Amino acid sequence: MKFEVVNPNYELSPFSGMDRSHWLEAGKFLLGGVFSHIKSIDDPVCPPRNEEEISYPSPGDKRGRIGAARFEGLARSLCLAVPLILEDENLTLNGINVRDYYACQIVRGMTAGAETGFGTLTELLEETGGPGPFQQTVECGIMGISLLISKPIIWDRFTQEEKDVVAGFLSEYGHYQTYDSNWRFFNLLALTFLKIEDYEVDEVLYKDHLEYLLSLYAGEGWYRDGNLFDYYSAWEFVLDAALWCKYYGYKYEEETAAVFEKTIGLFLSAYWRMFSEKGESILWGRSGIYRFCASSALCAGGFLKNYDSSPDFSFSSARRLMSGNLLQFITKEEMFVNSVPCLGFYGPFLPMVQSYSCVSSPFWCSKAFLCLILEKEHPFWAGKEENPWDQTKDFVCTLGAPGIRFVNHKESGITEIKTAKFMFDASSDYLPAYARVAFSSALPWEKMTKTPAEAMAYKLNGKEVPASFAFCKNEMGILYRTAFFDIMKNRTKKVDLADMEVPFGTLRVDRVRVNDRPFTLTLGHFGLPVEDGILEVKEGIVEYEKRSLPYIIAKAKNFQTAIVLYSGWQKLFYCFREDVNAVSKKSCLLYASYTREKFYDKSEYLIALYLTKAADSDFSPEELSAFDGRERVDFTGIDGIVCL
Repeated sequence: MKFEVVNPNYELSPFSGMDRSHWLEAGKFLLGGVFSHIKSIDDPVCPPRNEEEISYPSPGDKRGRIGAARFEGLARSLCLAVPLILEDENLTLNGINVRDYYACQIVRGMTAGAETGFGTLTELLEETGGPGPFQQTVECGIMGISLLISKPIIWDRFTQEEKDVVAGFLSEYGHYQTYDSNWRFFNLLALTFLKIEDYEVDEVLYKDHLEYLLSLYAGEGWYRDGNLFDYYSAWEFVLDAALWCKYYGYKYEEETAAVFEKTIGLFLSAYWRMFSEKGESILWGRSGIYRFCASSALCAGGFLKNYDSSPDFSFSSARRLMSGNLLQFITKEEMFVNSVPCLGFYGPFLPMVQSYSCVSSPFWCSKAFLCLILEKEHPFWAGKEENPWDQTKDFVCTLGAPGIRFVNHKESGITEIKTAKFMFDASSDYLPAYARVAFSSALPWEKMTKTPAEAMAYKLNGKEVPASFAFCKNEMGILYRTAFFDIMKNRTKKVDLADMEVPFGTLRVDRVRVNDRPFTLTLGHFGLPVEDGILEVKEGIVEYEKRSLPYIIAKAKNFQTAIVLYSGWQKLFYCFREDVNAVSKKSCLLYASYTREKFYDKSEYLIALYLTKAADSDFSPEELSAFDGRERVDFTGIDGIVCL
């Protein structure tokens, strides 16, 4: 099962072939997979599970937890269904009228005591005997938005009794406690729907949610999600804020809407750089199973009154990236298990699955289809598709507020991001998704194991990887960061990083601050998928300014990676690993190694070149010998602790 673009429109969309009609077909394709498991209007959204080790519900879970999984299935797939039934309210899938199905399931699921109910707040509090928050709060948020958008064909056709059942359910969770993170939006959106429909809402509580969300603004368009920067800044803070402005803010909260409008504009002026030239998103941060939800924020400007797109990012550029991001996934058969998106990136990949996910969680990707509620005549749909990479002259962009650098490698079309400003406990499940020196649109991160090195991560003595990164400065084109192994116990056990971007990769000039002796430090490259057993590893020497520089290159079917050592690093290695890569069962990891024996020995900069390119042409001697920028690096005054 995979999606194919039939009769592509290359006149309007020369890059992807996707116009609005193809997006509608893609939506029907995805929703059709859900309805293949629904035999009657009485069946809940509950596709068969392909994984039961990590995701919920678990054996022995109570009814409320099982109900939460049902609610996820309904609310997240409804987000996909809404634009489709607005286009055709008679849409039928698997012999079932889609509009009638969701209307029935919404009321039934929110009715207290229902056999296939979602679990009212009162029921959950009685069942658990303790406070939440509960997963149902999340789905109430997206339900509020979906009901607002589909109001004429779902909500307005409910009887008053049915409306009161739904409103009562949303009100309970909307007024109940929540997490101080993006979850505040879920309460806000549920309550916003109730306010518009003239149901009673606690105005003090509503205002508190709104003010708290504004307080998470960090600058340059980015909102901090709790203590993290990641895709939640896009698909919650930016997209949800834009929808809030459209349906409520402009009419009732003009000042706040103006603030959101300004910050969203700033965000979108750089966020497009997060994607490859083809529109591919990067596996980064938690909830990677949401996949092309990453691009959903790119259409947010279309919901704003006074959005002024930047010169190098038009609405048609947004459509180009969103279409590319959609096709990145739904054209791959391995993404679909039991006809629905699996818990993984392309195919199933357990290392990226979190315990708060269930079989229907991947349908958060449905938020990308909210672009379909933009009018057919809107520039997002009517304009000829543009490539934003052709509109810009600056392919490196560094934002100090979120501590992120975007590197758009024009020569390869690959995007890399360098992130900072996070702090975890070393045992955190989130660590593999954040603690990398770089993330790539071509080569996703790998599971951390007991091998001597990790993909794009420093590893000390084969055991520890940095758990916190700090942003220090961006000076003369050099990105300075500090990676702490355990900042809570030892602030001097760290690596100071200096990244200089070169064609196809990065020249790394790093300084190690580890007092224990002896120690061995490694830094892996991106893990290279080994498909069909095709792999070539080549080691050699390249001459640069009368110096002989050792290198190692690994070439597989689609990509190749290379490391060239300038100084400090002592040895180059490679190893094969299994069941750690998001793309293939087997992968090859190149890595550099540095060992220090004496306590009071000369300290050296670790200088190496890390490169990635497609496998269709070899690395040239010039590419393997980028300039040595050691003399440009200035670690003086670096104190990343204050910049987390």
